[in-house]
Amino acid sequence: MTSINPSAEVKASIIGPEGLPARIAELELGGKTEQELRDHPEERGEILLDAAAVLRGDGELTRALGVYQYLIEEAVDREDAQYATVGKIDVLLERGDGTAADAELRELWSRGPMEGPAVLLGELLEGNGRMEDALSWFDFACRGHLNSSVEQLEDVDLAYVPELVGRARVRGALGYASDEFDLLVCTHREKWLGG
Repeated sequence: MTSINPSAEVKASIIGPEGLPARIAELELGGKTEQELRDHPEERGEILLDAAAVLRGDGELTRALGVYQYLIEEAVDREDAQYATVGKIDVLLERGDGTAADAELRELWSRGPMEGPAVLLGELLEGNGRMEDALSWFDFACRGHLNSSVEQLEDVDLAYVPELVGRARVRGALGYASDEFDLLVCTHREKWLGG
């Protein structure tokens, strides 16, 4: 019977001397982040997304892209990979590389985006003035709501439905006539502001 355990040589190429996967060690994220990764490997996605955000804030866009790319390729959790894709698209747009950003958007769309990343993409595209694209992502994130009755949402706090709020905001900016879901968002806002 052949052993399924990798040899020490293979492990060394996968796991670096610090006990981290070699590709993570290559990202040179710093002692604190690397220690968090060693101590909490089950939270790798969240730790790396936070590290990429710090790198972006420090103007280290190339390094941030490296972290996002690692997560896109290696994340255990599909949602972490999609959030990394959103981060990558944001950096690409910040760099003025709309062609590469559009390629990432098409790739994510073809794989079937999850709701949270779709909402963030709607907000990101809205912030970049790409309203029709933003609406497509908000509509996708809202598909469950849009296929049910608006009455089911009457008592929902708007904080829990950012996809509907974003959709209503973008539809308004595009000059679309309000539908029942847009009116619901407007009514909830008025209640909150008035009450």
